Amino acid sequence: MYSQEENSINNENKTKDIFREVEKFYRVPPKPGTNKRKIIKPTDLSNVVDFYNIEANSPYIKSLIREVNIQNENLDTPTFFQKFTKVYTLTNLEGLYFIPCPFTPEQQRYWIYKCLKQYSLDTVTNLSNLRGDSNETRFHNWESINLKELRWASLGYHFQWTQRIYTEEHKGLFPPELQQLCQELAAQLGYEKYFPEGAIVNYYPNRRCMMGGHLDNAEEDLTKPIVSCSFGNTVIFLIGGETKSTVPTAIFVRSGDVVIMGGRARYCYHGVPRMISDSCPNYLKPEAGCLIQFPHELQSKNQNNTENNQNNLENNQNNLENNQNSNIFRNVADWIDCSNYMLDARININARQVRVRR
Repeated sequence: MYSQEENSINNENKTKDIFREVEKFYRVPPKPGTNKRKIIKPTDLSNVVDFYNIEANSPYIKSLIREVNIQNENLDTPTFFQKFTKVYTLTNLEGLYFIPCPFTPEQQRYWIYKCLKQYSLDTVTNLSNLRGDSNETRFHNWESINLKELRWASLGYHFQWTQRIYTEEHKGLFPPELQQLCQELAAQLGYEKYFPEGAIVNYYPNRRCMMGGHLDNAEEDLTKPIVSCSFGNTVIFLIGGETKSTVPTAIFVRSGDVVIMGGRARYCYHGVPRMISDSCPNYLKPEAGCLIQFPHELQSKNQNNTENNQNNLENNQNNLENNQNSNIFRNVADWIDCSNYMLDARININARQVRVRR
C-alpha cells in the first residue's frame, strides 16, 4: 500500500522511479486465468483522495485538503457549466485545483457528443498519425472511425510528439465553444487572460486503457494552466512531483469533474493508471432515454453536488439549451451511439495556452 505520508518522512532514493511503482500498484489486475498460481487481491484504494466524501479520507489526506475561497460573484453566468462555489486543493500540490462536477447531465452529454462525433473528425488522431497524417488519412465521417482503436484527437495546435514542440505548420482550428468553456472555468480561479489554443481529447474505450506518467511542459508560457475535463467512468488520477522520485497523490476523478493544473502543479508528473469498472453514471447510459428528455437532476449517488450547486441547478439548467450549439442531436440514435460507447469508457479534454500573449 502506498501512502503520501510515507513520502514526507522517507525520501532517501532521489533517482528511483516511484511514480511508475505507484502506477503499477493501481493498475487493473490481470484477467482471471492468466496466472493461475498468483492470487489476485483487490487493490487497496484507501489512500485515494475523495473530494466527494471528505470525512471518508484518511487523517493524513484530510490534513492536506483545503477548500479554496473563490470570488466569482462578478463573473457572468457561464454558458457551458453551472457557476460553482466548491473548489479544493491539496497543500502538497501548489496550483492544483479540483472542481467537483459543475456540469448538468445535459451539458455532459453535449461535450461527449462533441468529442466523439465532431472533435474526432477532420483533425489529427492517433489513427491518422499511424498512416502518415494528411487530409486523406483523417476521418471525415463518424461511421468510418474504429472507436476501439481511437486514443486521441488533437485540436488547434497539434503537438509534435517526437520533437516535443508546437509549430505554426501543424495547426488546425480550435473549437470556439471549447475555448469559451476553458476560459470561463479558468476565470473562476482568477486566470482572466487565458487563451486556450491547443487541446488533446483522450479516449479510454475500456477499463484497461491508461495514461502513463508524463509532463505537459512544452508550451511557451507555463504560468497558464492546463484545464482538464473528464466524462464517463471514474478514474484514479495520479499527480506527483517534478521528478518521478516523488510519491504521487492518487485522486478519484468522476464524470464531469474538472482538474486545473497551474502554479507548481504545472511542472508535475501526472497520469491515469486505472479506470473503475461499472462507474458510468446512469444519466449517460443508453436506457436513460433520449437526450432531450433526460431529467435535469444528477441521479448518481456517487456524484452528489454541493448544496449550493443543487440550489442553483434549476436556475442554470437551461444554459445549454439556450446556446445556439445545443441542438446538435438530430435524433435518439445520435445519442445512443455515444451512450453505448460510454458504458465502459472515459473521455478527457485537456486544453492549454501555447503561445505567450502580450
